[in-house]
Amino acid sequence: MEAEREKIKAEIVENMGPNMRAMELEALNSQLKSDNLCVKEVPADGNCLYRSIADQVPGSKHTFVSLRKLAAEFMRDNKEDFAPFLDDQDDDFEAYCARVENADGEVVWGGQLEIRALSAALGVTMEIFDTQAPVLRMGEEYSKTQEGEEGPIRLTYHRHYYALGEHYNSVHPIPVEGDFVGVTDDI
Repeated sequence: MEAEREKIKAEIVENMGPNMRAMELEALNSQLKSDNLCVKEVPADGNCLYRSIADQVPGSKHTFVSLRKLAAEFMRDNKEDFAPFLDDQDDDFEAYCARVENADGEVVWGGQLEIRALSAALGVTMEIFDTQAPVLRMGEEYSKTQEGEEGPIRLTYHRHYYALGEHYNSVHPIPVEGDFVGVTDDI
């Protein structure tokens, strides 16, 4: 019976077609490899954008919680720059910012509005790599990254990483032998 189950599993896998997640990840890593970079996974818990950015801020100065709060505060302080871009269903700007901040327990996934807010609030350039679009650069007016170092914060945007939908991961230099690369919950 066990052999029959394994045969059925193998047939299912064979008939599933291409693994979109694996293909997307391979394409992103191939794109990053020319700059000696690779994808570093972060947990898929609704905070992936913020965790990916926190992962690249040295000294653990920020966590996903503090970055959510920073994005919401910056958006509130610059309402005229952000409110016009909310969907019709999100016409209550303050409620949207509360969800960004996770103040009411309802998590809103981060996207381009939050990336723009964090880029400006942190004064850093951010680059988002995507297999279906050119590299998106936000905050190009900022030449520094975290704590005065040159270079942008880099993220990858995945459409097929998880069944629930889109996902962001962090980008790091390709590790040398012995370095740890994997999912981390401490950001």
